[in-house]
Amino acid sequence: MRTLKLWPNESLKTPCLPVDPNSVKDAFVQTLITDLKHALIAYQAQGIAAPQVGENVGIIVILSNGVPLAMVNPIWEPVGTEVINSSEGCLSLPGVVINVPRYQRIIAH
Repeated sequence: MRTLKLWPNESLKTPCLPVDPNSVKDAFVQTLITDLKHALIAYQAQGIAAPQVGENVGIIVILSNGVPLAMVNPIWEPVGTEVINSSEGCLSLPGVVINVPRYQRIIAH
């Protein structure tokens, strides 16, 4: 399993590069997605992003109805204006939990 990067690792400070849509089926991308799914399960997390394992590309894996779901270059769009506060932590910031305002509903593209 890949090593989890902790703050202040440079990987967590560097903007991600988009993944070329033509390379989504390439071995690097598919291996990274598999590695992120394994890390998500091993760390019992709700989500993990590629920079958290040292790869600065736009790939995340989240739990969706208990199943790991990979997204490449995700873009979030709110549905409505209702916002809720969610108590959240981050694997790369162990022990830190804060309230984060989130839209009640979103669409991922």
